[in-house]
Amino acid sequence: MRISEAAEQAGTSASALRYYEKVGLTRAPRTDAGYRVYDQATQDRVAFVLTVKRLGLPLPRIRELLAVWDAQPCRTVQARLRDLIDEQLEDTRRRMTELRALERQLLDGRARLDGLPARNRACDPACPFQQHPAA
Repeated sequence: MRISEAAEQAGTSASALRYYEKVGLTRAPRTDAGYRVYDQATQDRVAFVLTVKRLGLPLPRIRELLAVWDAQPCRTVQARLRDLIDEQLEDTRRRMTELRALERQLLDGRARLDGLPARNRACDPACPFQQHPAA
């Protein structure tokens, strides 16, 4: 199967497949003319990459996981993937906490802005919005 067909079947773009090969996540055999050929093993690998990528795992972690996938039994891959998912959950929860704090700051900023008079002069450092203590 050629790259365009493999991309369509996988639900991604041909450029994404080329990129995954460039960064070492996949390897597609080539024809004598240099065209990539996606055999079943390559398609399976692409499907695995896309599945774990949808979980938000960064490419270095996916590369690490593929090394396990290439050399170890499925139970070992499952255990490592579970660890990576737990790490990703922890990071996601941390980012959610940071985003909630940012949301509060934005809401506070908007409320302060809404409470200011509409001045008919240029903005300046004396603007009450800028005088508000940082949160």
